[in-house]
Amino acid sequence: MNGAREPHFFGIRHLSPAGSYHLLALLDEVRPTAVLIEGPSDAGALASQLVARGVVPPVALLAYTVQLPVRTLLYPFAEYSPEYQALRWAERNGSQAEFIDLPTGVSLALNALRHERSAEGDPLQATDEGGGIESSSTAHTADGMPNEPEAGAAQKDFYARVAERSGEPDFESYWERNFEHRLRHGAYRQSISRFSEEMRAWTAGEERRRAPHEAAYNEIREAYMRRKISDTLVGGHDPGRVVVLTGAYHTSALAASLPAMTDDELALLPRVPTKMTLMPYSYYKLSSHSGYGAGNAAPAYFELMWRCMRQRELDRLQALYLSSVAARLREGGHVPFDGFGHRRRAAGRRAVLDA
Repeated sequence: MNGAREPHFFGIRHLSPAGSYHLLALLDEVRPTAVLIEGPSDAGALASQLVARGVVPPVALLAYTVQLPVRTLLYPFAEYSPEYQALRWAERNGSQAEFIDLPTGVSLALNALRHERSAEGDPLQATDEGGGIESSSTAHTADGMPNEPEAGAAQKDFYARVAERSGEPDFESYWERNFEHRLRHGAYRQSISRFSEEMRAWTAGEERRRAPHEAAYNEIREAYMRRKISDTLVGGHDPGRVVVLTGAYHTSALAASLPAMTDDELALLPRVPTKMTLMPYSYYKLSSHSGYGAGNAAPAYFELMWRCMRQRELDRLQALYLSSVAARLREGGHVPFDGFGHRRRAAGRRAVLDA
């Protein structure tokens, strides 16, 4: 999706080691002067602090309203998050890095309006996930797909159909086999571009019909991101030296042929005063088990996968992961079993296992 007038668009799953791996390859190839990333455009200096010395992921940007009732937005990052790796690359290479999604004050104001409608009995409105914490990512799934109950139903239908047609037991198995382990140059970007186009074509109509408020929110976000991309190009950056990183669901909606948000439209957006800070996070909160809409089932496993990819030793992943699981079981006082299901009672056998 690159031409004389278009930047390099890269769609990702928000917690994808392979996404980070192939993104870094693209950045090294293009050497962009600007890297534009889906994230709160008012993050400012906090974006650079994310990659400062001493800041170790998992970490999150926390935005909150100044006035009561306090409403929050969370933007979590793992070491293998493509957004985090893009920030690190830009910092190392002196490239401009900028978040291009709606400012947090606008996002929280729009969310407040949605909750007001929910209180009035609107069945199409989203509910909070994760104990009342709203997140730019928990409000969306790993592919950037809306996670409102009705919109999520269309997404789940699509995922179930993909898994069934591929002969996989579930969508996560399909994803890991077809995306996370595909390291051939260019394969991830081409595959996810095609996948996201088909996902959007399958779900967009259902989203507008069953969750129109969520569809409208996405259209506002995408128009704003197109404006930020246009501003960057007007600022003098060569389109061929600009990389745009967003959730794959949004990528096809960011082309220059589509209208960007105008000054008048921007002025009409509601706003509330907000502040932001960095906060430590955890693997559990990054996992789908915590209710995080963009999480995966095993964040520590995917971080190990990321490190194996960086060392070009992906074939060692299974052995390293099973070894780490065994070590944790021993630390917890669990007695290991041998291959036949028998407890290893002999001291010599335990020594071999512990070696």
